[in-house]
Amino acid sequence: MSLVIGIVFPLTIQAQTIDKSLELPVKDSIITFEKVVNVDSTITKDQLFNAAMAWASAETTKVIKLSNPVTNQVGGWGTARIYTGTFSNTIVDVLYLFVIKAQNGRYQITLSDFTRTVSDGREFSLELKNYYRVDKAYIGLRNGSPQYDSKKEKTFFRYLNQHAVKTLVSFENFIEKYLRK
Repeated sequence: MSLVIGIVFPLTIQAQTIDKSLELPVKDSIITFEKVVNVDSTITKDQLFNAAMAWASAETTKVIKLSNPVTNQVGGWGTARIYTGTFSNTIVDVLYLFVIKAQNGRYQITLSDFTRTVSDGREFSLELKNYYRVDKAYIGLRNGSPQYDSKKEKTFFRYLNQHAVKTLVSFENFIEKYLRK
């Protein structure tokens, strides 16, 4: 009897984990990850701007399009390669906008305007007007018709969320190390 309980219990936990819905941060119908970090108040916006430039330059998946030392903003495009299928190893390339704003004693990093490239090379915006929630899964609208694959879509958005969070954390860690030099 205890053997049966030991086997059933882990399966129940795994099923509950898979069924949880994923809430993505949204701003004006666009998936947007933002983080404001306060640093030592003696750190100037110029120091933070230089640190942001160093991070964007060091990352091979980033292309700097905006570098304005007057407004202390750095921005550009980043890419992420996301594996959407557990068995098929489907790879989806995602392009996103990053903007870093430096101020004395703090900075803000924003990741937004996510676009996924489908297998034939077309780009598909991940704005929420193109996706809507149904039964804890996202439905994609492609060429005006819904495409429903609950498991793949949830897996994709879960990995997208993980990538964005890791990017924010890696930026914060980079800035911290850069400022200690």
